Amino acid sequence: MTGRQRSADDGSDFERVARVEDVPPGRMKRVEVDGRDVVLINLDGTFYALDNNCPHNGGPLAQGSLDACAGRIVCPWHAWTWEVKSGRAVTPPVPFRAITYPVRVEGSIVLVSRRPG
Repeated sequence: MTGRQRSADDGSDFERVARVEDVPPGRMKRVEVDGRDVVLINLDGTFYALDNNCPHNGGPLAQGSLDACAGRIVCPWHAWTWEVKSGRAVTPPVPFRAITYPVRVEGSIVLVSRRPG
């Protein structure tokens, strides 16, 4: 195997974005993944990642509000609401989805996939 080849299991699809303690439960943080603007969210110790640009009109979701109990994020521009786990639109109930990214935690490091999930 040359230096340019990567195996499917070498973790190259994931990028280190934060330490676990950087995003406490019930909080979110804007991060960059492979040049993309992403919002990293901690719901009760489980991390999720969504594209930071609201699918409705591009508002910065990381500047919105998080309802951690309901698992929803609200865009600051027009109050469209999205399910954190699935990216599904809640309000209004339209067939849009926010782009989601797989997340994994290795020790104290949070990694986000470079590919949508």
